[in-house]
Amino acid sequence: MNEYALAIEVYEKFLRGSSAQDAKILTNIAMCYAGLGQVRPAIVGLKAALEIDPSYQSARKNLSILEKK
Repeated sequence: MNEYALAIEVYEKFLRGSSAQDAKILTNIAMCYAGLGQVRPAIVGLKAALEIDPSYQSARKNLSILEKK
């Protein structure tokens, strides 16, 4: 669990330092939340990733799986 929390922290630092939003990074953060058992924040993150890149299949697939839970 500490690894997911650390990964979220690192990814969020990356996003704060970046001028562009990144669907892949948002998807990674969302999946870390899912790994922590926090499904609602994971869904929100995946939806945000799809707003940036509607064609990003990894986000779409994981969102579909999480919405079924």
